[in-house]
Formats: sequence, structure tokens, C-alpha cells
Amino acid sequence: MIEPFPIPDSWVWTRVGNLYKIVGGGTPSTSQEGYWNGSIPWITSADIHGLRDIRPRRTVTEDGIRNSATNLVPKDSIIVVTRVGLGKLALTEYPLCFSQDSQALVGNSQFVDPLYSLYYLSHAVQIFKYQGRGTTISGVTKKQLHDLEFPLAPYAEQKRIVAKIEELFSRLDVGMRSLEQAQKQMGSYRRSLLATALDGRLTSQWRKKNPVARPRADTVSERPTGIPGNWAWVTLGSITQPSKERYQPNKSESRVYLGLEHIESGTGRILGTGDSSDVVSFKSVFKAGDVLYGRLRPYLNKVTVPMFDGVCSTDILVFPKSPSFDSRYLSYVLLFPRFVEFTSARMAGVQHPRIKFATMSDYALPLPPVAEQRAIGDLLEHSISVAQTALEDIETNLVKSRNLRRSILRITFVGGLVSQDSRDEPAGLLLERIRNGKEALRRHATR
Repeated sequence: MIEPFPIPDSWVWTRVGNLYKIVGGGTPSTSQEGYWNGSIPWITSADIHGLRDIRPRRTVTEDGIRNSATNLVPKDSIIVVTRVGLGKLALTEYPLCFSQDSQALVGNSQFVDPLYSLYYLSHAVQIFKYQGRGTTISGVTKKQLHDLEFPLAPYAEQKRIVAKIEELFSRLDVGMRSLEQAQKQMGSYRRSLLATALDGRLTSQWRKKNPVARPRADTVSERPTGIPGNWAWVTLGSITQPSKERYQPNKSESRVYLGLEHIESGTGRILGTGDSSDVVSFKSVFKAGDVLYGRLRPYLNKVTVPMFDGVCSTDILVFPKSPSFDSRYLSYVLLFPRFVEFTSARMAGVQHPRIKFATMSDYALPLPPVAEQRAIGDLLEHSISVAQTALEDIETNLVKSRNLRRSILRITFVGGLVSQDSRDEPAGLLLERIRNGKEALRRHATR
């Protein structure tokens, strides 16, 4: 055997098939009611949510097992997904059956610690997901799983390794849960921030220092919720209409092109631009300070305010900047969850659902005086920028935590996580005992 990488002298390279019996799965006939809804859990790859997190959704009967290719495997077996969901694996905490998308490794925990194998395979089985040049493959064979190289450590060292991994991963899990909770809280913070902006709470102190007149008369029959007395409830269509200015593609004239794919959902950040010479259909013209709104699924409710002139897809509505409203304020109104729910429920079309402006025009929105709109824009821009930076830091640290988990496993299986002990039984002798045990079972079975 060609050794994939160096390991300690007390370890030995072997193959998965030398340590485990590999058992295939199957699915009892769904047309036979007597095969289902029994007392024995039966899983597919979709039921595996983590290395130690299996959530069976179906059960089978003993008749279902006897009359199908599925197999009942004991506690501490390792389910390895080899087809749909390739790369997933998990340790069983109780006897169960499984579908043909997986293979089970059934071994003797007195020789190989199940968690030691689980952690190694979670690291090594990823090689099945890619061929030489990184092309994702659809499945692996039982033989490929059988022949997978396995670094066998002395049994006592396996136990020390598992204890150390559990300790380190436990700390990482605590940190990741805190980060994930903070991630959710940042999303809630952003929503609550928009809510305070659109009901007047965000600028309550600003109004005390800057009294301004009422912006205009209401254009809706009822005021949906309470807003400051000098604000008005208006319909979207009463304050703006989409621009109808179109651009005819012209190879001799190049303009900046902005597509829906260039706008980041939720934040409105512009991630890049294209060149109008690369497009062949009519486009909408926009100017710096206009409000751009994506009205086509899956890009519905993408909103941005560009600081440059250009052309964009006709599936982006262009609301020209106006003295009657602040563009940033309008963009935040269009990002507000209430507006997102309004448009999402009113799209039309089957293949390419989109929202029509005629439908959007009836949407009621709170309109402060323009000076206060600008103040809201300033406050939101600063607060959201701070929140976005914090969110990016959280995401960076989550990635670092995941990478650290992989690094721990890489270090582990070259012998670098725990020290070797000369008093441990060498893995070579352990492997010999495993072979002798399998041979004794084989001889007993043939008698």
C-alpha cells in the first residue's frame, strides 16, 4: 500500500474493509403497507443532519426488512452516504435500517473506537466527492469504500484522540453557537431599525431640534398606523412613477450596465457592473441618485441607489430622483419587510413571475418632510453600515471556526493532536488481532 501521508511509528496503514464489514441498504416496496410504519427506524441521506445527528422520518417492519435489500445495523455503526448526498456520514445511536444511497460500516468497538473512525472518515471521505481535477462525482462503489486507506492508531491512543477532539470541538461549538445567535440578532436588529425609521421613533430627537412643516396631504383613505403629526400617508404611485427612458444598444457607444445580478440582496450594495456593448436588447436608462428596484423573481425586492449614470435591465424599475422625496429614504421603504410581503404576495406570471408597478402603486407608505427623510437616510446609513461590518466579522469568524475544525482533524491523523505512549499496544498488533478475530468468525460461519 502506498501511504497517503506519514504517521507515527506506532500506527499502521490499513483499509476500511479490513476493519469493518460493509453492509448495503435498500428500500422496502412502498406499495406494501405491511412493510412500513413499524418499530424499526429507516433513513435516507436526507435524515442525516450531522456526524451524530440522525433524525429518522420513517419506520419499517421486520417483514419490510426480510423482503428488501435494506439491512438492520447495530448501534455504533457508521452510515456513509455514497450516492445522493455524497460525503454525508453519521454514527448510529440505536439500531436502524437505511436506503440504497448509503453503506454501513459495522465493526467491533473493542478494537476501533467508533468516534475515532467517524472523525477520520468525516475528513477522508471528502476525497470521494471530487475526481483528480475537482469534478464532482455522483457516487462511489462499495469496493472504493472498502479500499479507502485508514490510519489505525493504538487503541488507547484512539481513546485519547477522541477525548481531545471532543474537548476542542465542544469549545468550538459553544463559540459557533454564540456567533450564529449574534448573526440572527443582527438580522433582527436591521428589521427593527427600519421599523423605528418608518414610524418616526428613529428621528424623535431630531424633530425636537428641527421642527419642519407637513410634507403633503394624505393620499390614502385610512392611516394604517400611527406616525408623527407632520408626516403623511401616501401611495407609492402618488409620489413617483417608473422612468420610461430606454436605451437602444449601440456598439459605438458604451455605457455602464447594471444587472440584477450586480445588486446584493438585502443591502443594496453594487457588487460590480458590466458594459452595455455586451447587451443586445433594449435597456432602461438611469441616472445617479435614482432608485432602482428589481421586480422579477428570484431578484424581487433588490433595491439600490447608484451614484453613477448607466443602463439596466428592463426588469429593474427606475424611480427618478425627485425633490419630493429622498432617494435613500425611498430605497429603505422598498426594503422594509411589510413592502416585501406586499409585493411577494402579488406577483403575476408562471415562468417569470414579476410585480407590476400598477399593483405596487397602491402601496401605502409613511412620508416625512424631505429634510427628515434625509436625516433618516443619514442615521440608517450609519447604523446599517456598522451592523453590516459586524455581520461580516461574524461570518468571517464562522468560516475560521469551520476551517479550524478541519485543521484539528488534519493534525489529528498525522499524530499531532495527542502524544504517543510507548506503553500502548502498537497498532500493528491490534490489526493482527482484528484479522484473527475476523478469521475465527469466518471459520465458525463455514462449519
